[in-house]
Amino acid sequence: MNPIADLTNVIACLPCAKAKAKCDKQLPICSRCLYKRIKCEPRQPRRVPDARVSQTHQSTSQVQSRIPFPPSQSSYPHPNQHDTIAENQSFQVQLETTAVHISPSDDLRWPQSLLSTLNACPGDLPMDITGTSQQQFHPSGLKDTTVFTVEDSAMDYGFAFDDAIAATPHHLLQAEPGSFAQFQDAEPDQIQNIVVEEDWPCFQCNPPSDRQIDPGIGSDYLKKLEDSLNDQSVWTGPKFSNEFSNQEAGECVKAIPAGLRDKLMVISQGFLSRARDVHRTGREDALCNGYKSSSATNITGFFILPPTTILESFLQRYASRVEPYIPFFSAGSVDISTLFAINEEKPIILLLLLMIAQGSIGSSLPESRYLANGLMETCRICIFDVLEKNVQLAANPIMLRSALLYLSGAAWSGNKWHMDLATAHFRMYTSMIRHSRMLDSRKSSLENMSPSTEGETAWNVWKSEEGLNRLAYSWITFDQELNIFHDRQPDFDVNELNAPTPDSEELWNAESAHIWHRMLLKDRMGNHLRNSFHRDTCRSPARLFSLFMSNRISDDGTILSLAELRLLLHPLQAMIYHINKSVFYLFASGGQKVLRGLVAQQEDVQYYLSQWYAISSRCSSNLTPNGYVNMVMFHLIGLNALTYFPDIERVARGDISPEKFRESYWTGKRCSEEAPQIWCHCGQIIRYFRLMPASNRPHWWNAAIYRVALCMWATRVSNKAGGLRAASSSSRLEPIAIDRLQYNDPSIIRYLRHGDGLPNLSQSDGSSVSLGPDIAIVCHCIEVLKEKGPRSQLDDGIINKLSVLIERWK
Repeated sequence: MNPIADLTNVIACLPCAKAKAKCDKQLPICSRCLYKRIKCEPRQPRRVPDARVSQTHQSTSQVQSRIPFPPSQSSYPHPNQHDTIAENQSFQVQLETTAVHISPSDDLRWPQSLLSTLNACPGDLPMDITGTSQQQFHPSGLKDTTVFTVEDSAMDYGFAFDDAIAATPHHLLQAEPGSFAQFQDAEPDQIQNIVVEEDWPCFQCNPPSDRQIDPGIGSDYLKKLEDSLNDQSVWTGPKFSNEFSNQEAGECVKAIPAGLRDKLMVISQGFLSRARDVHRTGREDALCNGYKSSSATNITGFFILPPTTILESFLQRYASRVEPYIPFFSAGSVDISTLFAINEEKPIILLLLLMIAQGSIGSSLPESRYLANGLMETCRICIFDVLEKNVQLAANPIMLRSALLYLSGAAWSGNKWHMDLATAHFRMYTSMIRHSRMLDSRKSSLENMSPSTEGETAWNVWKSEEGLNRLAYSWITFDQELNIFHDRQPDFDVNELNAPTPDSEELWNAESAHIWHRMLLKDRMGNHLRNSFHRDTCRSPARLFSLFMSNRISDDGTILSLAELRLLLHPLQAMIYHINKSVFYLFASGGQKVLRGLVAQQEDVQYYLSQWYAISSRCSSNLTPNGYVNMVMFHLIGLNALTYFPDIERVARGDISPEKFRESYWTGKRCSEEAPQIWCHCGQIIRYFRLMPASNRPHWWNAAIYRVALCMWATRVSNKAGGLRAASSSSRLEPIAIDRLQYNDPSIIRYLRHGDGLPNLSQSDGSSVSLGPDIAIVCHCIEVLKEKGPRSQLDDGIINKLSVLIERWK
């Protein structure tokens, strides 16, 4: 009788039987015992002789010695379990009574060249898990645990919510045979460039690579974080002083209180240990002991933050590049000590770690990038851990802000692992903001306060309520930013945006109750006299958009704040996405009858965009960072109204031929016909890109130039004339610097209406650059990206992507 055929008769092991838990009966160790790191003691079945059980165990050990681990659906699939890789390794599994020892074989080891390549660049993770927004994959295949429900019985099977999140890549990815062969002879720097450049969930102008990536990259980020933190000498060298010496002052950052760094390290130590445990299961420990001892066994286990001066520098960068767009601190200063007045220790520590990570994202130094990647990976896991232990925190403003900081940092990190996870988890987090009722209508408590209430009390109440309004506003704007670069439908619908719009920046930045009260009276009186919108009972984005669509804002001269102008762009972006998608599918299905109606809708959106620009010109001079961001988003949405960017990336990758692209009405032909509008929108984006101080640029800022480069390149590809006059008559036309003049400049208006003028671009020194060949335009955009530094990992990746595009199309 074949002993392997009798494995189905093996009963559950002793620990599973005692716990009354499900056992997969894999020998010599079941998945539950492997996960929980307990001894898997086999239970002798009744009416089965001891000799038969011993023979079964012996045969099973022989089978298991040919594969690293039992192939169970309840355990993580090893990424290198295919034959090509398995031939290079052998694990000797010895069963001694109830103990299991797994060690590498002495005669068959991993090639050193392959190990050095993997250790030099562990890589990122290609995933397609956009369907996990509401539920997460678990090692067992169960998907019934969400952020709002944690089944107690799941722990009996070894499942935890945050464990499942970290395990998602392992569950979804298996390496193809020989997938690492192409990197055996490559230099580590070249491999790192491949990691940066290819297979992002957006910015896909080049063909994707066929490379499979080590799914243990998250664990490597934690190891690099520990290495950089344990060597404190790296934070005191001249390179960091040079990095922060030219840092322009943004919002005031108050000194970190004495003892806060130590407290932060103590609590963060538990977070790091938890993240390490999630990544390092029993299976990973065995593998690490076999062939990754250099990166997995020399772990001190201590979490030592950089010196206080470095932390303050990172917080200063956070205050300049994140706080203006995701506001949290009032009174015009970032004061860490105010956070600890809130009696929520772990959420506050998570928020602080993410603030430090956000400040280190924009650095070009490797240690800063290790810090950012490691902190984001740690916080990603621990956010779920905190929510699992107290599910009510899913509606807590501090946790919602931490989730937003994680998503924004991961989405613009330039790191595929984090970018993929941010894309996959985004809609799960937006469900949290909906369930928190943060987007619902609410009245201000100031309306019910007695006039005799002390000014300090009223100010504190207003700051608390305004903080909630600004948190909701930040989620809406991030929804807009993420989806415009991913070419997806915005997640929030305008009809559900009923939270009050934020008040003016002057009120938010008031430094005392007296100043705030004086400005509040002035602001309320001015708004009551001038703005019909502010006389309405509900100052919400939904109400604002309804008034805008009925032309009530345009006709009565209403003055809107920068935040209200930004909120108006969100539903306009959704309308353009809907029209583009509808026309795309109608052309594919041959439905021409409805096409005329959609084209008319597209013209209506163009009209509303022009109305928005008129209101914006009346309301502000756009000389602030938020004003620059508003105008860049307006011109990006204007480009979406004239082009279909997914098709532009398809022709750039080679999925669509240039000839087919030129023949398509909604892509190539429209790029040719609307060339003047496209040139002007692109020129204005470059103009505002340069106007924004380097210290205030949001992390996605360079992504706008990537989109400009592709749109101008596609316009040249669609028609070699590119909307310009023939060369014989160009000498008689007046040159127009479309990236120097304002959008409402008379020269640009004449060119758009009558084609009177020759558009061109300009260098940083003011010299003119003609809109020449398509490749020359992309080269010019790369030079624009390199004008200011330092550059983040996302910035380097975008430059590399455009450089590869140039090489492919030469």
